Amino acid sequence: MGNKVLILAFVWAALCAGNPLMAQTKTKKKSAAQLSKQYVKYAKDKVKGKEQLAQKRSSDPATVTRDSAEQETPKTFEDVYNEFRRRAQADYESFRDEANRKYAAFVKEAWKQYKVMPAIPKPKDEDRPPVVIKDEERQKPIEDKPLPIENTVTPPAPEPQPVPVAPIVAFPQEKPLSLLVPQQQDFAVVKSSERMLASDLYHDMKLKVCVNKNLIDFYSNYPSSIVNNNFITRWAMYANTPMEPTVKDGLYPALREMLAGKSELGAMERLLNWVQTAFVYEYDDKVWGADRAFFAEESLFYPYCDCEDRSILLSRLVRDLLGLKVILVFYPGHLAMAVHFTGEVKGDYIMLDGKKFVICDPTYINAPVGKTMPNMDNSKATVILLE
Repeated sequence: MGNKVLILAFVWAALCAGNPLMAQTKTKKKSAAQLSKQYVKYAKDKVKGKEQLAQKRSSDPATVTRDSAEQETPKTFEDVYNEFRRRAQADYESFRDEANRKYAAFVKEAWKQYKVMPAIPKPKDEDRPPVVIKDEERQKPIEDKPLPIENTVTPPAPEPQPVPVAPIVAFPQEKPLSLLVPQQQDFAVVKSSERMLASDLYHDMKLKVCVNKNLIDFYSNYPSSIVNNNFITRWAMYANTPMEPTVKDGLYPALREMLAGKSELGAMERLLNWVQTAFVYEYDDKVWGADRAFFAEESLFYPYCDCEDRSILLSRLVRDLLGLKVILVFYPGHLAMAVHFTGEVKGDYIMLDGKKFVICDPTYINAPVGKTMPNMDNSKATVILLE
């Protein structure tokens, strides 16, 4: 209490020096120290519940003349302060409004004088629409054809975790964050509505699919991740993310039953055509307003997907159901995939470390294993390694 009273005393003395309500302090020639002492006494008495007595004892600095005291209610220090505060607030708001008006006028005039250059368009890959293979092309015998692809991108690995380039002095306990998802996610299950997804060529490949809505909500705001500032590496992040248990439990048993007894090539043909024809193709710009890659479950949930989404989904299915190695193949404006079979399979292929990866394009509609979509420039293609 002592400190607060002392502070108020100084404020009181300052107000008394320039406030017309305190004009009589000048006529009686009381010093600031005397006024402060009187107000301290007044404040202490008020705290003790003796407000009326305090007003009487401090009538000289707190009221106008004794003659007017009988006609007018004395003003306390709180009344004086509130009046001062209202005036100060009004002055500040007036000053602020005038300053903002002048600044807005200055910015408006400066903007008129500045010569704005046209915006630089964001680089964008050429959109490659899906292609439906012609019947005569599909009937042609598959022949081996090596593809001259030399560029490869190593997949981002969850271990070891990246380290800062320089030590972080301000936050010594801070650690870098990896956005890779090395393990399947464990969310409470809220099943989505079922979708019927059917193959054009293999009529028994007709499946009801549902996913965990909580996972879809999680992925809808999940940021993508790249390695070494290489934009192409983000597709490995999506493709390497494990499938969620809800999808595995609902979809995988039915798929395994449909693929049972088939050769690697026969099973791959069925999975490939199912992804080629069961999903509706649409451009990201039209659906989302910008490029957006899907985790595998998102392609099963949303009504539309594009080439990268199909390749990510198919690469996950092939690894989980057939146990075969897979790579992604990025052409300018297009993403396909290729599979390493344990037996001999003919078609367009890429050699990596002595292993033959045969092209399987989920956007080349009804095309068999080993067929590259027309007008793909293999000399500019990049291989993306997957786990």
